Amino acid sequence: MQNATRKSESARSDPAQRKPVTAGKRAKLPVLLISGDDALWPQIGPHVGGDLVLKQVDSIDELLTATASGQPAVVLWDARNQADAAGALSRLQLHSPRLAVVALDEASGAQTWTNPIALRQVVAHVTMPIQAAQFTAALESAQEEVNARMALLGDGSAAATGTAAPAAGSPGAPAGPRSIPWLPASLIAGHCTGMKKQRLSLQSRGNLNSSWALAQRSPISRPSPYHQPARRCTNCSRA
Repeated sequence: MQNATRKSESARSDPAQRKPVTAGKRAKLPVLLISGDDALWPQIGPHVGGDLVLKQVDSIDELLTATASGQPAVVLWDARNQADAAGALSRLQLHSPRLAVVALDEASGAQTWTNPIALRQVVAHVTMPIQAAQFTAALESAQEEVNARMALLGDGSAAATGTAAPAAGSPGAPAGPRSIPWLPASLIAGHCTGMKKQRLSLQSRGNLNSSWALAQRSPISRPSPYHQPARRCTNCSRA
């Protein structure tokens, strides 16, 4: 009976041995399939690993609405028959720099993705229909790209939660120096011009004062009281 009591007390005193620590468990990385073609899901789903979560949206507009700004994710973009691929990629990058895009397109459109891949706007181009080996390699590269961007930029959790500093003047705002009021550029320019003219006037006046002082001190500018000009002797002159 004593041993049983001791075991129960040790179990209560050390709960870490009874429950695994899950605080440091990393969330699964989303894989966002942008396509209105429902036939792609069965082709892609079997190749997505257990550490990834596959989701599907019909368009880029829906992705921008359904995901938080700055969210890390792998994007599988059905880019067939896209008229403005560059514009669509720019929208994705502006929404989140932690998105690694894999373009799903026909083999005839490979030339379209040469420049975006060189600029790292697109990780890889996977030809349609999906081939398992090519798709798996592209998915692994995209996952590594997301991890590299998260290591450089952070995981985006602050942007996802929407936490921001309180506005100035609110009760939760930290105390600090008062902000400088906004002034029109014309007033600032006029003030600076007036200050410049005032400085030039003072500088000119200072130069005149300095010149006058030097003239007063110079022995050449004023005749010495002990030095009189020689007078001509009228008696010594001879006819």
